[in-house]
Amino acid sequence: MRSVADSLARDTQDAMLKLSAAERVILALRLGEQAIDTFAAANHVGRDEARRVLRRSNQFGRRRSVAASGDGG
Repeated sequence: MRSVADSLARDTQDAMLKLSAAERVILALRLGEQAIDTFAAANHVGRDEARRVLRRSNQFGRRRSVAASGDGG
């Protein structure tokens, strides 16, 4: 028996498959902007500060690439 979540997931997948690549990119960018707005509102900060916080948190725990540093490894 399919759950409501299964039905919604299938409907979402079907809708995404009907979009062109350009439309999917536009949708992804719009959803990203909405996520920044939501984060900013939830944390009582402006959009620019929300972007900075999210960018910093995305880099947390990453190590610098030796290949990208130009040292040649």
